[in-house]
Amino acid sequence: LPDTPTEAEQIVAHGGILVFLMNYLLRFHREPQEIIVANASLSVVSYDRSTGMGKLLALNETGTLEQ
Repeated sequence: LPDTPTEAEQIVAHGGILVFLMNYLLRFHREPQEIIVANASLSVVSYDRSTGMGKLLALNETGTLEQ
């Protein structure tokens, strides 16, 4: 993430990278479990720079995408 934070940052990547990032940010907030990122989905993590920790706000949101 940039050194000068803005209100929101966006990361677009393949699922494996996103799963690694979510597991790292959420490492102390949940029981270990497998996270699967759906194709074309939106996941939202609130990140606290002072602690280096994240909170999962949304996982695999697909909105109006056809199944």
